[in-house]
Formats: sequence, structure tokens, C-alpha cells
Amino acid sequence: MSYTLQQAVNPMCVMERQWGKSPMVMFTDSAECIGVLARDSGKDQIIGILLSMYDDDGEELFSSDDVGTVVDILAANGYDASSVILVGAISSWTKMLEPALYALMSALKPVDTQELPDGTYGAKIDSNGNIQVLR
Repeated sequence: MSYTLQQAVNPMCVMERQWGKSPMVMFTDSAECIGVLARDSGKDQIIGILLSMYDDDGEELFSSDDVGTVVDILAANGYDASSVILVGAISSWTKMLEPALYALMSALKPVDTQELPDGTYGAKIDSNGNIQVLR
């Protein structure tokens, strides 16, 4: 099975290899994942994508080839390219998936990266229309 991303049924429960769009997005308890967060161009919703290192079968690694899928999902949902934040196990990805992580960062040009431990986190739009990371 290849690395695929699917829309979450509930944006308050975005699991690994899923994405959601809502004024608030929460990722499930994740291990060694990276969350991609972006505000939509209307500045009232978050697009959140939870990337895991491996596919469903634990065989296919996230790779530079998968970055286009992430960008396509963001673009299809009208993201504001100046609002992208990456959160999660960035240091683990640097060690294990360095080419893929750098391809992702090169494509998205995040305004912020936040190293977060394994756990549950997400984001919401604050009263100023900015992304507020929730831990």
C-alpha cells in the first residue's frame, strides 16, 4: 500500500494520515508524527494534516514524492501560504526522514516549527485570525 491521506470524518479527531478543516482541528494521540497547520484564505478555518512516518502497513515511508499530495490538499482547501506551521516530532523526522522533511519545508516554507512530544495537539483560529497551537 502506498502512502495516502484521507479526509477525517471529524476535524476534532484527525488521525494519522488524515486531514481536516474547521475553525479548530485536533490531532489524535500521535507518535513521531508531524502536523501541518495552515489557515485558509478566509482566515476563519484551520486546515490540519497529520503525517506519520509510515503508511498503514508500516512499510512505506513518507517521502519527497508525497509532498505534492500535502500541497495539493492545502491548495484545494484555499490555504494561506503565509500561515503554515509544522508541529510535532520534527527532530525524529530530521534523523529518519531528512530528505522528505526538507522537501516538505521547501515546498511549504513554514513561518514556524514547533517540536512537540508525542501526544494530542491541534490548533484553532484566535481572535486576531492567527493560528494558535493547542497542546
